[in-house]
Amino acid sequence: ELAQQMPIIKEILRDMNITIIEKEGYEADDVLGTISKLAEKEEIKTTILSGDRDTFQLASKNITIRIPRTKMGKTETEDYDESKIEEYGIKPVQLIQVKGLMGDASDNIPGVPGVGEKTALKLIKEYQNIDKLYEELESGNTTIKGALKEKLTNNKESAILSRTLGTILLDAPLDVEVKDLAVKDWNKE
Repeated sequence: ELAQQMPIIKEILRDMNITIIEKEGYEADDVLGTISKLAEKEEIKTTILSGDRDTFQLASKNITIRIPRTKMGKTETEDYDESKIEEYGIKPVQLIQVKGLMGDASDNIPGVPGVGEKTALKLIKEYQNIDKLYEELESGNTTIKGALKEKLTNNKESAILSRTLGTILLDAPLDVEVKDLAVKDWNKE
């Protein structure tokens, strides 16, 4: 049903003079990531409205993620900036590492089977990233033991692949400049 609505949505956006950016071979998150970082370089405060929590990795001093949700039939939003995400004890960019460990079934990202969000967060807080975690694990300089050690050891490739799959690109070749995205008058008719 959504695919059938896209041409109509695009027609309405064009009539409203709202720029549409698409790039074959790139996901919408990659477009959002690239544009938000272009705007950040120009010190433009940016808000990304998305129901996809993957965009949290883009949060910074100048980039806020606004997540809508419906409560009792009413849509509310919650804003996440760099400081709100850091309350979890990690930097926004480290969420890529967390996702690499825990995976995400909705995005077909396998992660490490049996490692959930709580464990993934704990490991990334302690080791900073997947590479350092495996470096310490392989050298024996870690307190990780038992079933968790076995899961991590047996699924290293999956963790690294999952991190790659969960990473939003910041340099998609969009051939657009921030000034091209300025708000224009709408065709109200």
